[in-house]
Amino acid sequence: MWINGEAWGPAYTPRDQIREGGTRAFSHSANLLYFALPNGVTNSANLEATATYTVKIRARVLIALASAAAMLIWLRIFLAHCAGELVGFVYRWRVVTHLLKGASWVVIVASAFYAGSIVYGFVAGDRD
Repeated sequence: MWINGEAWGPAYTPRDQIREGGTRAFSHSANLLYFALPNGVTNSANLEATATYTVKIRARVLIALASAAAMLIWLRIFLAHCAGELVGFVYRWRVVTHLLKGASWVVIVASAFYAGSIVYGFVAGDRD
């Protein structure tokens, strides 16, 4: 956080300490930013306050979303198989399906490798 171009900190200071004033510390909760202007700085149209933040996705959330997506895809394929929809599709389009089968496996393996490398990066701590 910056006030009139000067960096403020530290972040996550207790709010009662911020209310007392005399500090350049700040805190935040959800979408609210808490700070108190020091003596000599007036709250006017000339005051410039800037705050930046980064959003980080937690590895557990990413793994849970990927697992849920994989389970839903598997469920859809299983239900189509049970209903007999896959057999009729393959029979009608057997030439096209033979050509696409090899390409599909290449895409599936490459996608799995890519997703695995992302998950590995999050687990290893590379979140930038």
